[in-house]
Amino acid sequence: MQGSFCPKEYAMQKSATIQFDALEQQGVFFSSDRQDIASFLEAHYPGFNLPEVLYGLEKVAAAWGFEWGRKSVGLGSLGGLMIHHQYDNLETDSEEDTLLLRRILKSPTTDKKRISHEEMYLPPALQQKGLSRHLILPYYAQYTNAKIDFIDAKAGATGGGYALARYGFAAANKKEALGVLDAERLLNLGVDADAVELLQEDLDEFYSANQADTPFLMWEWSQTSFAKELLMGTHWKAVLDLQNRTQKSIFESYLYSSRRVLPFS
Repeated sequence: MQGSFCPKEYAMQKSATIQFDALEQQGVFFSSDRQDIASFLEAHYPGFNLPEVLYGLEKVAAAWGFEWGRKSVGLGSLGGLMIHHQYDNLETDSEEDTLLLRRILKSPTTDKKRISHEEMYLPPALQQKGLSRHLILPYYAQYTNAKIDFIDAKAGATGGGYALARYGFAAANKKEALGVLDAERLLNLGVDADAVELLQEDLDEFYSANQADTPFLMWEWSQTSFAKELLMGTHWKAVLDLQNRTQKSIFESYLYSSRRVLPFS
């Protein structure tokens, strides 16, 4: 016996097909069955408008005078939906001139929704000009629509730790925060020993009142006079809780430059 016809489901599938056809014409490569992608979003991230993200990133590229060489969307073997964009400057043929943007909508293991900011690398010529903010904005609108709870990221080998701290990310737990506060490294960089001790006291006080798996907000550390020495070149797992008023306020003050960080105690 055949299943009953559902007009709403049929309309959703037809709409997704039309949208995906248009995206393929724009050069987007779907590495998984398109209906599987639509079903994943509908099941786990209703409200997340994938075409809006992709069209938004096209507008950013046009405004900044480049074209994406690779645009792909697919379901990963371990679950989750990966969205990958890449621009290679063919005039220089150098990896340093590659612009890389990769995001993963994770398969929820609890009732919480998480997206991973897997990678965002900007060529030196495009750094510190506001491009990173514009690349995040098309995504962030959909984070709100889909009611995403957490953004996960990893501080990398260059300025990533400094940037993530300024954008409101927290070290994922005590171990990650301690990895940043490497006294020997900081003293070798010329940071005052008393300042390092104060940060250690700050960390100890926080974890005396909280469990070791509690995220530690790094924003105040990013406001110190030695923030670059403290945070640049560090490696740590980061998390931004979009239900946390302080973290969300700091992040949105970065995304929307006219907003101010709310005072907090």
